[in-house]
Amino acid sequence: MTPEERKAYNQAYYQRNKGRLIDQRRPYHHDYWEENKTRLTEYNQHYYYRRKKVSEILLTNGEILSRKPAGDTYTLDELQTIVGGYIEIIRLPANLLMVLNEEGKLKGLPLNERATALTRGILADDDLIVGDVLVCEAKLID
Repeated sequence: MTPEERKAYNQAYYQRNKGRLIDQRRPYHHDYWEENKTRLTEYNQHYYYRRKKVSEILLTNGEILSRKPAGDTYTLDELQTIVGGYIEIIRLPANLLMVLNEEGKLKGLPLNERATALTRGILADDDLIVGDVLVCEAKLID
């Protein structure tokens, strides 16, 4: 099939299925995603972070801050400043890492619900993530 024939076929397919395709996409609409981000499946959550290609700080109050390293990768000092102490790293699917405070539970830091939702199925079911965390691609950490 030539590129012109493929383009004509795709346009015809889209016209035939226009209403049905839009209905199928509705559950993944941006507003739906933002409202239900913590309830969606683990795969979709990790795909969300992978797609954005930016590291994010998940604060305990529910806010999300975008953050880029000062250089090409994060240094140990940067990571310790973000989490507020010694670091612990948890490997997430899709080549992502979560950096958190190693002594967060001992210090009595507040619960981070969004980060806890991301680690479902990776950590024990009753384990919780506390304190501010950084979620980024593995290549951004030395």
